[in-house]
Amino acid sequence: MIFVFYLIIGFVLSQFAAIPSPLAQEDPIVRYTKSIKENPNDASAYFERGKILASKGKHDQAISDFTKVVELQPDFVEAYLERGDAYYSKGQYDQAISDCSKAQKLNPNNVHAYIIRGLAFSDKGQYDQAINDFTTALTINPKLPFPYIFRATAYYDKKEYKLAINNLDKAIALAPNDANSYYMRGNAYMGISFYDQAISDFTKTIELDPNHADAFLERGVVYVQVRQYDKAKKDLEKAISLDPQGRIGQDARKELGRIKGK
Repeated sequence: MIFVFYLIIGFVLSQFAAIPSPLAQEDPIVRYTKSIKENPNDASAYFERGKILASKGKHDQAISDFTKVVELQPDFVEAYLERGDAYYSKGQYDQAISDCSKAQKLNPNNVHAYIIRGLAFSDKGQYDQAINDFTTALTINPKLPFPYIFRATAYYDKKEYKLAINNLDKAIALAPNDANSYYMRGNAYMGISFYDQAISDFTKTIELDPNHADAFLERGVVYVQVRQYDKAKKDLEKAISLDPQGRIGQDARKELGRIKGK
């Protein structure tokens, strides 16, 4: 009987749990907007609304909310970071760098401040500053794979391919199932004409992500380099099938045109 009693109680509770509450159904932006109207100095409401707006790609509105947060609480580290990230998403790299620098002054051990600022430096072509930021991030937390990946990208853009490979080795050791790390390392191997290693990495990329059109394209390009034209054609045709109207498909068609008749 006790067992049956608990079954009945469990069923009843599950029915109540299945009924959505009006609060849960309310749009969170509406909810935070109401909170702000009730208390215009509620920094947390602006912050949470800003995060939601940013996640929806409404960066200008998000920046406005984060600006209000730091007006109300000038030492709110995460608000500077979120605003910096929003500026970065808009391509306003100087503003992103400024906000991340403010966050670093408030909390010198905040990894994300160095990562976002490093990405902004990298996109500005200031690769040495970017590398310094990613290195600092890794000093704070050496078990994160992403700073290695971002630092590798900066080295790659500087054409320092061996250093890019070294960083990607470390990223892969930390996150062995990340297809893009193998793809990036394959490109770095291409940069130093290590074609067998490049093919191996592009193959691993495809194993992890069978629809990785870029990997098929680049492996096809390598096969052209080593004159394995049948394999090249197969990969290039696959790249076209995965991205028939996009850049990858167009590049694959150009490569096929180059090896026509071979």
